[in-house]
Amino acid sequence: MDRNLARHIVWVAFREMGNLTDALPLAKAHESSQDLETYFKPAASIAGDIILGIIDPLTKRFPDIDTEMHEIIEKYGELI
Repeated sequence: MDRNLARHIVWVAFREMGNLTDALPLAKAHESSQDLETYFKPAASIAGDIILGIIDPLTKRFPDIDTEMHEIIEKYGELI
């Protein structure tokens, strides 16, 4: 895999993980605590899978992608 494709995959994975975790406060505001357990555990598992299965391997292979991603987040507060 070339660096540009790896960067794109990391960006997409990071954004989708963010979309998932950003949706949880809305569920928290409108669901019972019992129902929240149904959503939070799988969401945490999915986020972990995205990090361990996609983001970590690619940023280890291309460390500059990790550096770039963190610099952008630090500058803008989000990955743009």
